[in-house]
Amino acid sequence: MKEDSKVRRFIRVTIAITEEKGGGFSAVCNELGTASCGDTLDEVRKNILEAIEVHLNALESCGERNRFFKSKNIKLISSENRPKTRKISVPSQSLTMLRDIPVNA
Repeated sequence: MKEDSKVRRFIRVTIAITEEKGGGFSAVCNELGTASCGDTLDEVRKNILEAIEVHLNALESCGERNRFFKSKNIKLISSENRPKTRKISVPSQSLTMLRDIPVNA
């Protein structure tokens, strides 16, 4: 069966962002274990997505993506059957978001 070149693959990750007591924000991607920080909410969002991209590219370049995904129970989602993202209500000092990250199939 030939794969449709328009079908994209994603992983769904949870990113927890917390406002730090001394100022600034920290972010952790629960599934990948990737973390980052920033002075503002916009900066920490940008930084964590960059860190996730670097992490995924490193896994891909060393041929460890499939092993890592299997060990963390991370499933590839195709664009054809991608579930809708739910909104999550959290306390004001923290933010949790679900994000679909494109992955080379």
